[in-house]
Amino acid sequence: MTDPNLIANAFRKALPAPRGLLYLASFNQAQRQRIASDPELKLAVRQGCASDWPGMVDRHERQHRPPAPVTPADASAMRRQALHDLATEGDRLAALSDGRRGAIFAAAARLAKYVAHGVLTTGEVQEALGAAWIACGGASKHGPGFARGAVRRALELGSGDPLPPLARQFQNQTARTRVAVGNAVPAGRGRVGP
Repeated sequence: MTDPNLIANAFRKALPAPRGLLYLASFNQAQRQRIASDPELKLAVRQGCASDWPGMVDRHERQHRPPAPVTPADASAMRRQALHDLATEGDRLAALSDGRRGAIFAAAARLAKYVAHGVLTTGEVQEALGAAWIACGGASKHGPGFARGAVRRALELGSGDPLPPLARQFQNQTARTRVAVGNAVPAGRGRVGP
């Protein structure tokens, strides 16, 4: 049987893999082309630790992704979706009796994309999750300051996240509103035509 200490010592004495080989193993061809074409990312990869490379590229892609064009109707629908998600996260947090500390951070992180794109305000998220934090007993056990700090950190962390696709239920509301407005008949007038 082989001595585990002998194997551990052999690994400690092994030479690290060459950076060029790690670079080729870490990124596919498309990613390498993106790195080569962006001086900021290229410098970050050159100066960074190899274990951090994939995260660097992911963060860079999220931050530099062009925003999807939003029409006024889509903006209204996105706001309804954001308010729905805010209420859902608040209800979910308020119902908890265990795991509240991680849950408030996770809820705020899921809502951060809406704040980053101006669909919700920081105050709306702080207020709704703060009320849920009090309802679940988190404020009495951990204090209200914990909730404020957790929400602030989560919103900062998720500030580069893209908006989610507009859910079908909110798209349909927009379409129904347009149809209802288009078919509205002013009071006192009958419909003319078929």
